[in-house]
Amino acid sequence: MLHIFCDICIKAIDIGMRSNTHFNKTGWKFLITSFKEQTGHAFTKTQLKNKWDGCKNEWRIWNKLVSEIGVGWNSELGTISASDEGAKKFRHVSIEPSLKNKFDRMYSNIVATGVCMSSFIKTRDPYEVRGRKKKMYGIGVQLLSRCNQLLESMSNKSDSISVHMDREGCSICEVMAELHSIPGVSIEDEFHDFATEYLSLRRKREMWASMGDKQQKLRWLQRMYAYTKRA
Repeated sequence: MLHIFCDICIKAIDIGMRSNTHFNKTGWKFLITSFKEQTGHAFTKTQLKNKWDGCKNEWRIWNKLVSEIGVGWNSELGTISASDEGAKKFRHVSIEPSLKNKFDRMYSNIVATGVCMSSFIKTRDPYEVRGRKKKMYGIGVQLLSRCNQLLESMSNKSDSISVHMDREGCSICEVMAELHSIPGVSIEDEFHDFATEYLSLRRKREMWASMGDKQQKLRWLQRMYAYTKRA
């Protein structure tokens, strides 16, 4: 569902429904309606805003890590080495390349001042902001260049979510259907949000499938969730 959320956000941005760091009234209504139509789940504006802010925070931490000298990527394990206290969770829960591309489209043009760049340019005299615009453009090019280098190095070995490569019982649809069939699992809580992101990686779904019965699988996933919360 995270990919669906990102796709809807990107569509709303392309239409012009975000005038600053968040969507306008029409944009939020579009997100709520589209998300319900595509997933069958009715989320509130507050829930969707929390997801937007959470994804943006993870994207910022990730970009900080990949720009640091000496940060390494392990394609086989899907982990990175980093000393930053706020990024410990990424040692075990990474941003997959296809999701990283979507995050870039969602957040790259939100500048450090907290203003959407397109809105900033439209509401200011072009001569007044010419110098600042050039500086922002330079920073944006450097950021995208670093991201592209990382994605290129990962492209041949990254974890694929293609259904053609999934083992039997390990596709996203199969794993999530099994999770939803377990009594007590609710799509409204933070644990479910963690599960949708964690199980988007194929190797995590394969580990899920190897854990035995449904209750053993659930206890394993709950331990992984607790571990990331402590990190």
